[in-house]
Amino acid sequence: MIVSVKISQASDASDPLDIMIYFRELDQDAAKILSKRGAKLRNKITRLSVEIMRNLAKCAGTFLNISCAGGLPVEIAGCLSKHHRGCLWFEDSLKLDSASAKALAPHRGELWFYGLKSLTAEVAEKLSATPSDLNFLFDYVLTPAMAAKFATHKGCLSFASLKKISAGTARAIARHKGDLQLFYLTGISKDAATALASHGGKLFLGIKNLSEAAAGELANHRGTLCLTSLLELKPAVARELARHNGKLGFCKLKLLSEQSARELSKHAGDLLLMDIEKLPVKAAHWLAQIRGNLEIHDIQLSDDCCKALASHRGTLKLVGSCGLSRQGAKALLKHKGQIKAKLKEPKPEVSEILKSHPSLTN
Repeated sequence: MIVSVKISQASDASDPLDIMIYFRELDQDAAKILSKRGAKLRNKITRLSVEIMRNLAKCAGTFLNISCAGGLPVEIAGCLSKHHRGCLWFEDSLKLDSASAKALAPHRGELWFYGLKSLTAEVAEKLSATPSDLNFLFDYVLTPAMAAKFATHKGCLSFASLKKISAGTARAIARHKGDLQLFYLTGISKDAATALASHGGKLFLGIKNLSEAAAGELANHRGTLCLTSLLELKPAVARELARHNGKLGFCKLKLLSEQSARELSKHAGDLLLMDIEKLPVKAAHWLAQIRGNLEIHDIQLSDDCCKALASHRGTLKLVGSCGLSRQGAKALLKHKGQIKAKLKEPKPEVSEILKSHPSLTN
């Protein structure tokens, strides 16, 4: 049964159709028609058959939402593995055994498991062979044995709802070489932080509260370290994190105090700041002294903040809604380094002024 259909006109007859179809069942004839035109699909499928899945796997689609309460048959998993360059999203209470996980592993794109009922080390081993990014959106205990299997995965590994991680699990998962995302950790011990600091890829941690001791251990991490949920940055924590040599990111700080900004100014690497409700002028003054590149997303910059940031020597990247005024844009023209601006709906006069900067890029 089709719930709704939206078709976007292709620019050329040979281009794939961009069809947003929300349905629960699809017969074989319809699946064949869609696959021949390479339709881009976004749908929820509850009726699973080898023939239907084989045809849908040929689509150039970005998203297949598979609803299969119960087990995923090996034959179906094998068909879905051929759905390359797209995203497979499994919801409901999916039971996945090692045979189906092995059949699914050749998939190239993204695999999302929203309702995986249980997970074993054996299934983790089979899934880790996939070149696709792996994403798990449910809270469960990740054991050291399972983490050791996942550590062999080559792509991005995300446990978006994992709330706790033991030191043993952290030591095992830290051997993973790709991006590691732990977005919903409620906290982290010093021992777990020590282990995660040895991770060689980009590390995204959704910690709302970070102790000075844990921050000191995470500062030893060598790649990009992004704290996606930290709400408050205390000066003592900032002092420890400033020792980090790679890119350092903060995505949800409510406020950056002058004292914490002063500590961050000692950071030798790049710094990313997002969604701070208000940036104090004195904090902007200290941020301008950072030796690396400075990236600011969706932070309202007053004219005085722009004047302070103009003394920054590295690349200054402004993204999203920054509320630049005419005077603020003029102040930024004094910036001696490169400016990258991807502003959301800037005032026409602001865009024109920034264009006169000798090193402006989009």
